[in-house]
Amino acid sequence: MKRIEYTTEVSEDMIDLIEYHLPGRSRDTISWYKNFSQETILYYKDGKLDGMISYFFLDFKFDMIIVMQRDNVFYKSMWKILKKTIQERVKPIRIMSDPNNKVLVRGAIRNGGKWVDDEIFFY
Repeated sequence: MKRIEYTTEVSEDMIDLIEYHLPGRSRDTISWYKNFSQETILYYKDGKLDGMISYFFLDFKFDMIIVMQRDNVFYKSMWKILKKTIQERVKPIRIMSDPNNKVLVRGAIRNGGKWVDDEIFFY
């Protein structure tokens, strides 16, 4: 069974998922959560945090989204939220994600995104 929660606070579950998802390179991502205002949708499966989408409100020219799912297979509801957010954005958005995930690359390009290293830019 899948459970969804909303939060603006960083939790140990979130840090654990970040470290699982980014082994050996999680420090910068964890810093985003600790230093910037964000809203996050958490996806729990069998009582364990399985995925999350975080929208960071920045004082820059762009806002940032970080998306991760334990097995890199995003839920249909995650895709819907991403698409709606991208289409209704007020500022350009950057999404930190894995450029090796071919499904994600195709989805980003289909919605007007441009890949640069490990970020997708929506201008």
